Amino acid sequence: APSRTLTQRSAPAYNLPCSDPT
Repeated sequence: APSRTLTQRSAPAYNLPCSDPT
């Protein structure tokens, strides 16, 4: 999964930064 500093594409803000739920 690509590293993202903001919220994921369709994931809530409580997800950890640079982490993809998938």
